[in-house]
Amino acid sequence: MYKLFYALKSASMGVRVILEEIGAPYELIQTSIDMDEPRPPEQLAINPNGWVPVLLWEGDAMYECAAIAVYLCDRHPDARLAPAVDDPARALYLQTLVYFSNSVQNAYQLTYYPDRFVDTPADEPSAQQRGIRRLRETWSVINDQIGDNQWVLGDRFSVADIYLFMLTTWLRSAKGHPSIAEFTNVKRIADVVVRRPSVQLVYEPWIANPEYWCIVRVWSHRSGRSCRALSRDGSYVPPNRHSVCNWYCACGDERLRWTYMESHLSRLSLKSIVVQTPILNSVSGGVRFHIITVSLGIHDLCGELY
Repeated sequence: MYKLFYALKSASMGVRVILEEIGAPYELIQTSIDMDEPRPPEQLAINPNGWVPVLLWEGDAMYECAAIAVYLCDRHPDARLAPAVDDPARALYLQTLVYFSNSVQNAYQLTYYPDRFVDTPADEPSAQQRGIRRLRETWSVINDQIGDNQWVLGDRFSVADIYLFMLTTWLRSAKGHPSIAEFTNVKRIADVVVRRPSVQLVYEPWIANPEYWCIVRVWSHRSGRSCRALSRDGSYVPPNRHSVCNWYCACGDERLRWTYMESHLSRLSLKSIVVQTPILNSVSGGVRFHIITVSLGIHDLCGELY
């Protein structure tokens, strides 16, 4: 049996789709993509970077999504998710997966984690803007490569199509990313892949709401510290039960204050939350932020959508 260190909104979701397509038994080990949260020691022992996916099986282990994808497809050839070693399409297959991993994913990292690429916070907006441009460049390359083909590799469905779909789910207008509609061939394939049973299962939260992974981050007026009101796994975590707290939400120079009242709820599914009309939209340092109101029945909470 495979064991997969797994977190929503991460590349481990793509690996889980591959495992579903293969039909191999597997176990999910929940972890986090929040660098401020601790990782399981077993995960760090394999990948000291703390990233996912991390795959374990029969005493062996590996990390890096593209590498795992190639390995699983070669280990389970009956699933027919990749060209064989002597297949002429093998070259394009490997080229595409490495391009996804090295170029497209790197562009996303510039927008999501600009601090990894610059020395000072002041330079982060510039890195993010370059990442946005790079996303448009790299997706255009893939769009042109697909052309009139039915799938990424031509007339056969492959793991490259799963990988493509996974990457499209990371596009976010709130980050200034280009719309998938700009890349008609990419969108055409993604629209078909999403209908596969394996993808319907794994990406159910995203299918129900593409912004399911948005997090409300609030600032405590009392402590001045940042606290998540919604955890990264999509569950509700009250900052302080049985209390009335004052909070600040900051966006550039704009500050919005509100009062949050918690009486008895301890956990509330994200599905119960309705995002209402944005009440503030500003641009600070070239990075776009939206301030939203989240309705929890009689409880209202405002925060930064990022």
